[in-house]
Amino acid sequence: FIVQRYIAQPALLGGRKFDIRCYVLIAATKPHWVVLFRDGYVRASLSAYSSDPDTLADRFVHLTNAGVQKKHADYAHRGEESIRSMADLDVTLAAQGDAPPGFVTGELRTKLMTISREVFEAASERLLRRKGLFELLGLDFMLDANLNPWLLEVNSNPALWIHSQTQREVLPSLVADTLDAAVQLNAGARTPGHGSTPLASAPLLASSLE
Repeated sequence: FIVQRYIAQPALLGGRKFDIRCYVLIAATKPHWVVLFRDGYVRASLSAYSSDPDTLADRFVHLTNAGVQKKHADYAHRGEESIRSMADLDVTLAAQGDAPPGFVTGELRTKLMTISREVFEAASERLLRRKGLFELLGLDFMLDANLNPWLLEVNSNPALWIHSQTQREVLPSLVADTLDAAVQLNAGARTPGHGSTPLASAPLLASSLE
C-alpha cells in the first residue's frame, strides 16, 4: 500500500484544481542508459475547488483525472477546458498574479526535470536492461499553493488517446519522437543530439554514454 498526503491547498487555475502530465522516455537501456524528458499538458477539473470537507466525495472537484472529468455533466461543451497546454498554464498563472511570466518553462520545468531524474535514479537498478528495449513513462505532478511540484504517480503505460486540441498538438509528435529516438539510439548512435531532431530537442535526464 502507498499512503499519500492530500494537498489541501493546491494551486488553482481559475479556481479549479489541476495536475501536470509530463513524460520520461527511457530511450535506451543497454549497453548505455539514455533517459529524456518531455513536456506534456495540464489536466484540470471542471468544478470549482473547495476545501470544505463536505465536498470530499465530489470526484469532479477533487480528482483531475481525465477519465473522471469525462463523466462531468458539462463535459460535452466544456471538455476542452479540462485539458490545457503548458503555455496556457504559464499565461494563466501570470494573469492570476501567482507566478511571473516564463515560470512554467523556466523554474517549474527545472524542478519537474529534477524530480523525474531522481525517480529514474531511484528505480534504475531494478529496471530491465536489454538491447533495443525502451519505455515511455507518464509522470503526474500537482502544484501546491506555493507552486512547489509534488509527484503523484508514475504510469508505466500512459494513455495516449486524444480528446482535445492540446492532446492533438502534443501526443502524435510525442509518439513519433519516441520511436525515432529509440530507433536512432538502438541502431548505434553514440551521443544524444547527434543528427536527429528528437534527441537534439529533448532535455537529457540521464546518460551513461561516453
